[in-house]
Amino acid sequence: MFGDKEQTPLNYTMFYSKADTYQYSQPIVSISEALLKTSRIYCPLDIDTEFTHLPYDLNRPKKEVSKTITVQIKEIASSEGKIYTHPDCADIAKHPVASYGFMPIDHLAAAGHKCVLTRVNQPTKLPVIQFDLYGFFLTAELYRIVQGAYRDDIDELVRSKNPKLGQIQMGRRLIASTQFTGNKREPWVYLPWVVKIDGHMRVSEKKGGGEELVSGLSTLT
Repeated sequence: MFGDKEQTPLNYTMFYSKADTYQYSQPIVSISEALLKTSRIYCPLDIDTEFTHLPYDLNRPKKEVSKTITVQIKEIASSEGKIYTHPDCADIAKHPVASYGFMPIDHLAAAGHKCVLTRVNQPTKLPVIQFDLYGFFLTAELYRIVQGAYRDDIDELVRSKNPKLGQIQMGRRLIASTQFTGNKREPWVYLPWVVKIDGHMRVSEKKGGGEELVSGLSTLT
């Protein structure tokens, strides 16, 4: 890790400091160094899920009609990804069981990063980490990569009628957007969550000696 001790370098190949639509540049070697130059970093990930539909009677529907088996996550610049067992199938897990409310954080943790994901009740002026999610059919997969309170916040954005607070529209394509002054829309939404990454690292004038990043979400199918 990048810190006081000589150890195996962490995987930073999933982070970028510049994005132009679907093009990412300026890969990050150190988050702390990148945040001296920018207030937003990007983490584009390819998402896929495996799930099964349970037997059910259309005349007597149950709340649970399917189970997510695995979540597969890959950095866009990598030829190989990692597989995580969804908690739905923890009893038959063949892969690490995802534990974070937003499962891409599990992928950061698997790469060696120390991550703490926390919900905040008030707007927080911190740098932003924007997760750009790519998938074949994210409309069907979004709810399968979130759980607990994080899922509740995603659900609120899906049901939102206020574009200024952010919306996730689930049609043939999944579209995340937030409206600003002059009806300008940005293709992402804020989540009221803070992720601390590698709190042990030495950082210049950062809380707790680590990076705290407000999580933003951009969904791209």
